[in-house]
Amino acid sequence: MRKASTRDEPEVLGIWDGQEFVFTQSDAGNQYWNIAKLLWKYGMSPLRTQRLMKKTVGAFLKMYEGPYLPFKSLTETAFDLGLLSATGATGQDFLQANDISEKFAHDIIQASTRVNYAQNLPQIHGLETMVCMAIDGGMSIKGGNWQIFDNMIRDSGAALFLNTSVTSITRDGGKYTVKATTLDPAQN
Repeated sequence: MRKASTRDEPEVLGIWDGQEFVFTQSDAGNQYWNIAKLLWKYGMSPLRTQRLMKKTVGAFLKMYEGPYLPFKSLTETAFDLGLLSATGATGQDFLQANDISEKFAHDIIQASTRVNYAQNLPQIHGLETMVCMAIDGGMSIKGGNWQIFDNMIRDSGAALFLNTSVTSITRDGGKYTVKATTLDPAQN
């Protein structure tokens, strides 16, 4: 692992939407210019996102302090800390409910969730979305953070079925039967 930013030369961050750069900023020069560009393009959404991230991640981190840890029930602890609105909604719905513009959510936040989790906002919950935006002290794996999860799956010995949807789960005594459909029948 390495610190997210270890270079001496100025870096430019660009977010590409598949057709054009929707936002760019440089760490050279005046950082106030970068902030002004964000606010000009996205209004108050960057500030609202920062406040929401601090509130949500702050509550999440309390789970690992007394009197919550060790918790008897994860659901009860999440409820006590006010995290159910974040875990019970998609990232997209959580941001919308907290007055974060769709444009900022798509251009900036979803770009981050794609890099960190390879997921779009409708596929992850609000807590994941906010953790993704907590970048202070960030670390990364050379070659991509996706390798963490890839190695976890490989090391677990689990059978991985990509492009597969579970259609039903039935229980018969102590056994479960899982039925699934896949785009490639050879995978089942």
